[in-house]
Amino acid sequence: MKPLIRSLITILFFTGCYTFLNAQLGLGLRGGINFATAELEEKIDGTWESDYKDFVPRINAGLIAEISFSEMFALQPEVNFIQKGYKTTFQNGTTYDSKVLMNYVEVPVFVKGRFGTDLVKFNVLAGPSIGYAFNGKVKSDDTEIDIDFDKDQIKQYDVSALLGIGVELKAGPGNIFLDARLNWGITNLDDSSNSDDFNWHNRGIGIGVGYIYRLIE
Repeated sequence: MKPLIRSLITILFFTGCYTFLNAQLGLGLRGGINFATAELEEKIDGTWESDYKDFVPRINAGLIAEISFSEMFALQPEVNFIQKGYKTTFQNGTTYDSKVLMNYVEVPVFVKGRFGTDLVKFNVLAGPSIGYAFNGKVKSDDTEIDIDFDKDQIKQYDVSALLGIGVELKAGPGNIFLDARLNWGITNLDDSSNSDDFNWHNRGIGIGVGYIYRLIE
């Protein structure tokens, strides 16, 4: 039995190495807008009540690596700068807006499925993402306050699930693409003693354009 297991592991290892070495590699850039919002959940009398905040259009840009194992399947790791947050409108005699804005470095890894022709391809993206907020602000009319994550009891890391669709057009040695993504935060950002009764999750819908240059065909 042990020789059989060793043989299977050896076959899988060399098959994986061969597949990776024969994969196509591309590098690219992507830029767009993240329509950021947040879902705030509070437990009241044992029941969770959700409140989705207003969207705030913010920047999303980054670097892409595409590792294609076939015409229909690829892995797409990225390193992105993305702005998250939300807007709340208060009415206390006068009406004013308050915005929570946080700047993240985010690293998603997508599984990418493609179908279509050599000229035009459609794709579906899905995968996890890990983000880290390096700074943030709370803006209200003419007031701007820096977020102190420790003092304000806000977690700086954010694990998310991403799902997207897109279209690619052949352009020279690479592809121009347009995509739309749903960013669904899993981490409860509230780091206070009330976190068992209060949840704060990032949400977002992103639209982006970019170009992937084929380094290895």
